[in-house]
Amino acid sequence: LPSNTETSPALLVISKCLQTLAAEQEQVILDICNTHAMEIASCVADMGAMQQNVRQLRDLHQQGNEALQSSGQALMANVTSLNELAAVQANVVGGLSAVTGARRLLNMCLQVGQLLEDRQLYQAWRLTEEIRDQHLGALLAQLAPGGAEQAGMVGTSGAAPVAAVMQQSTTGLLGAGGRQLVNLVALRAFFESLLNELNAAVEALAVGELHSWLVSARGVARSE
Repeated sequence: LPSNTETSPALLVISKCLQTLAAEQEQVILDICNTHAMEIASCVADMGAMQQNVRQLRDLHQQGNEALQSSGQALMANVTSLNELAAVQANVVGGLSAVTGARRLLNMCLQVGQLLEDRQLYQAWRLTEEIRDQHLGALLAQLAPGGAEQAGMVGTSGAAPVAAVMQQSTTGLLGAGGRQLVNLVALRAFFESLLNELNAAVEALAVGELHSWLVSARGVARSE
């Protein structure tokens, strides 16, 4: 093996070559950087702008989410308002239907009164029975919260159903539709009372006419 004194010049030559090569490569890099300095600076600036754009996009995304949530809440509030308005409209339509139906029954009762004035007793009796058996029940079924099934609670004659429904209303058994059902009971009781009075008037007039006929018949029999 050669000694250190023999190999030192060779190492020095290699070291110088490496230094020269490194200097040349450094100069090449400097030349490239100098040649493309504007492009490199432009790339760096573009990267900074891209980062800024990314931050802006994040901000816009967050603002969009917040605006969407706000719009969704406003939309839900509008839907709730529309539902409430629809419920109010349904109540108004139901009230108008009740008034229209009740006025029609009252007009029919007035027709009964006119028939009584004209002494058409049989027609008056038939009309009262028609009102009681058909039109009154149909009106109650139309206005009852549960339809015909719940209208059956107020669809039978007598004071017992009225008292039963009133008792359920005061004890809270009827729920949300209790007040409306009580109003239907009161409406039916009103028309039942009116129809009973009309029937009583028919009976009274029939009895009076029968009595007059009997008196007249007796007078004729005595004159003969």
